[in-house]
Amino acid sequence: MLSIGAMQSGNGRYYLELAREDYYLEGGEPPGRWWGRGAKKLDLGTRVDRDGLGGLLKGFSPAEKPLTQNAGRARHQPGWDLTFSA
Repeated sequence: MLSIGAMQSGNGRYYLELAREDYYLEGGEPPGRWWGRGAKKLDLGTRVDRDGLGGLLKGFSPAEKPLTQNAGRARHQPGWDLTFSA
């Protein structure tokens, strides 16, 4: 089953803290990696870090340039959360 929900605007705390949970055998989450043309264009490097992800969730590039018209505002929609469940 697929559940789709709007990500909440704000500081993205839920997504930044999610990796602290120990899934399944308490192995935790592996480090995230950026990939694709968008990551190259934004010069994100390869490994996801707290500041880079937090800035993107607020609508800013790593160079702190706005990527959307409402970057950093309360009504900014950072993305969509897709959850797959068995």
